[in-house]
Amino acid sequence: MMERKEFPIGILLFIIFIIVLDVAYLFYLAYNLMFVDGYLTTFLSFSIVSIVMWIDVVLTILSLAIIPPGFIKRKNWARIYALVFLSWSAFGAIAYIVMTGEKIIRFLLFVIYVLFVMYLLMSTVKRYFGRIPTTIIPSEMTSSQNESI
Repeated sequence: MMERKEFPIGILLFIIFIIVLDVAYLFYLAYNLMFVDGYLTTFLSFSIVSIVMWIDVVLTILSLAIIPPGFIKRKNWARIYALVFLSWSAFGAIAYIVMTGEKIIRFLLFVIYVLFVMYLLMSTVKRYFGRIPTTIIPSEMTSSQNESI
């Protein structure tokens, strides 16, 4: 009988959230680059704002490539990257609120980021990433291998 790998529903929800969040951000960015006047020149200029925007883009693309496969394979470095990505996003949400004064959507995103950071710091999630799934070896194979040694 094979051992079934446990895949917590929270991990699945987290992966779905990251994918939806990243794809929505990339569509939002593409929309702004194409249709908002002056956004492309700001994005391509050399300023603090453009550097922060480029960091956001790079972290978002990396999160799509790192987090889902890393979480499925139980890699702890993927959890650490997710913590960094969510912390950066939470600080970005606070900075956006301070700069623009728009509080509704960014505050909601900030709360979601903080909740997911708290989820990733829970002991059950740490155990999920610390535990390596093992296979069950039938006792007949083990005893016959021990006799041949």
